[in-house]
Amino acid sequence: MGLAAMVAAGMLALTGCFVVPVADGRSPFDDPGGASFDQVEAQVSPVQTLVDETLQSTGWAATVSTAQDNCEGPCNLRLGIDIVPEVQAIEAAERFGLEENRGGSFVIPLPPETLKALMEKILPAASAAKLDVSFIGECADEAVLRAAEIYTGACTGLIPSAQALLGTTDDFYRDSVFDLRGSGSWLDEELIVQSGSYSADDILGRLQDVPSGTESGRAFS
Repeated sequence: MGLAAMVAAGMLALTGCFVVPVADGRSPFDDPGGASFDQVEAQVSPVQTLVDETLQSTGWAATVSTAQDNCEGPCNLRLGIDIVPEVQAIEAAERFGLEENRGGSFVIPLPPETLKALMEKILPAASAAKLDVSFIGECADEAVLRAAEIYTGACTGLIPSAQALLGTTDDFYRDSVFDLRGSGSWLDEELIVQSGSYSADDILGRLQDVPSGTESGRAFS
């Protein structure tokens, strides 16, 4: 392969770890059959509409964006659903006590039925577009914290909900469909769903039934 062809293919290795990225900005170490930035970004707005419809009046909000890993550059591109507690969820959780974690922030547990509702709404669209999805526990912004009179931070606790739906007690769990990544003081909790490779029906059929009224759900009823 000539020099021009190698550059055009985005595969020219220079020295050390420096590699010319592929045409859409991804790392050449990424799966060439994976999603591109354009493919993900085309679904951000329609999926945001689905998210807003699902979370209306629940005390939770979420922002849809492009999520990625780092393989000497952006790779494993997918839809990212950043879930944050709103005032209603924070105030309801206070009645049952707040667990302090993540460097002094309070963790607000996301009800498993809310996570399941998001998955039921989003995964059919993501699967049709051949895109994986990350559900990510994020922290409320300053305006929400001030309104809820919480000043040290309030973040979404995703792991217990994901564990309930997956039927596991592990903070870190991975199989061919799900990749659950637990949290530390500076690490977001994340559930990656391989909806780009599996149908929504197959994925949703793997989820456990979670009745309302569980400890995490009860705080937000």
